[in-house]
Amino acid sequence: MTYESAIESCTKFYTFGAIKSRFMSNHPEIKTKSNDSIYYILALVFGMLTAWIVTGSILWVIIGAVLGLLTAGFFVNVLVNKSDEA
Repeated sequence: MTYESAIESCTKFYTFGAIKSRFMSNHPEIKTKSNDSIYYILALVFGMLTAWIVTGSILWVIIGAVLGLLTAGFFVNVLVNKSDEA
């Protein structure tokens, strides 16, 4: 590849990018639907279920629900958001 052909290909790429951004700026961005609530609901249910099976106490069922929600919050904010950036 010669120097001139490299410059020409870069110019074509830049021109296409400039044209695309100019015409696509009027289109609304497509927003993806967040599915975070699924993680919170599953963590709540399974946290309560686990606490009930292990102890059988209503107090521990409530504590299991809180711990499940805390785990889901960590999972959504740390692990799920990192996978979206990849």
